[in-house]
Amino acid sequence: MTDHDSPAQVERVPAEYLRRRQAAAAARLVALDLDSLAVTAPAQKGYLSGFTTGVNIAPGGAVLVTRPGREDVYVTGGTDYLECRTALEPEGFIVHPYYYARGQNVHTELGTMVGRLGLRRVGVEAKYTTAKQLGELEAVLAPHGAAVVVVGEVVDPLREVKDSWEVEQIRRAVAVSGAALAGVLELVRPGVSEWDLAVELERRLVAGGTGSPRVAFQSIVASGPRSALPHGAATRRVLAAGDLLTFDFGATVNGYCADVTRTVCVGPAGEQQRRVYEAVVRAKDAAIALMLPGRARRDSAAAAASVIEDYGLERYLAHGTGGHGIGLEVHEGPSTSSDGEWVAGNVCTLEPGLYIPGWGGVRVEDDVLITGDGQEILTRAIECGRLLEL
Repeated sequence: MTDHDSPAQVERVPAEYLRRRQAAAAARLVALDLDSLAVTAPAQKGYLSGFTTGVNIAPGGAVLVTRPGREDVYVTGGTDYLECRTALEPEGFIVHPYYYARGQNVHTELGTMVGRLGLRRVGVEAKYTTAKQLGELEAVLAPHGAAVVVVGEVVDPLREVKDSWEVEQIRRAVAVSGAALAGVLELVRPGVSEWDLAVELERRLVAGGTGSPRVAFQSIVASGPRSALPHGAATRRVLAAGDLLTFDFGATVNGYCADVTRTVCVGPAGEQQRRVYEAVVRAKDAAIALMLPGRARRDSAAAAASVIEDYGLERYLAHGTGGHGIGLEVHEGPSTSSDGEWVAGNVCTLEPGLYIPGWGGVRVEDDVLITGDGQEILTRAIECGRLLEL
């Protein structure tokens, strides 16, 4: 093993932050009268274990979160056992493997650990549990005298409020994303294809060791009339002078995502292109101004929509005017369409867009941190105040 491959080189969530997460989850178990919570969704496992750098955020099968005073358990397949044990045993987890060749699976071994620990009420989150999974878990827990209790969201509300370590990872992912875009914009010119730009963008998102080997999502590169497609994946289309060109992309750092969208023009822009761009940016800024602690989340999207209506362009709002939370997933809570108020530690995108069929579209997206007394635009350094003419 080289120094570069050494586990010491892999960044983990600092112990103090991980303990706070686990304590908060344990407190929720007490409130719900549960002995434990079986968690199988990758982002939930990563959040509760601090293991966020795997190919799928957190490898393995399930985390068994327990009440205060008991050890948490990480149940994993044999293929990931060594990796999980190396990462998690120092954090106090019992790491328990299962092997298909022995007739075991994640549910049988969850049952084994539930019986070994003497647990009686095991919760599962309805949002992340299929009927098949529920039946399998009930079958393996019954012989141990344990019942499965289906509950609402337990971990998601905790993940919505980022701690300072999480915010720093998102900052770093934003910085990597901004540097990648800056390099790609130098290549924009008539005759270059969307495909070539997308390949180079994703190379830069993961190159140099500053980000991670995983991009946050498949990058969107859409030009000309195709920029009217909110989720237009790159094609072999060649850029032409006067095209609008939209990039939607993000790096990850230690599992945490950035999500940035910028629209530029290939060469000089026309009056209508500048007007549509101006409407989108003003809508975005009006929405972000209301992303304040204690303010209703829905107010932000409403403010952006009002600006678009003032421009008479509301019929082109196919994508809406709001945004979504980012963190271990590129789409998570909270969102501007969800009930509730902004609280310090929320990190949410704001991404209004206008899409005119046959003409093109404009979307501009910023990542915003809610602070104790306002907000911080994490993507401010990535220019978007004016329509760049390349």
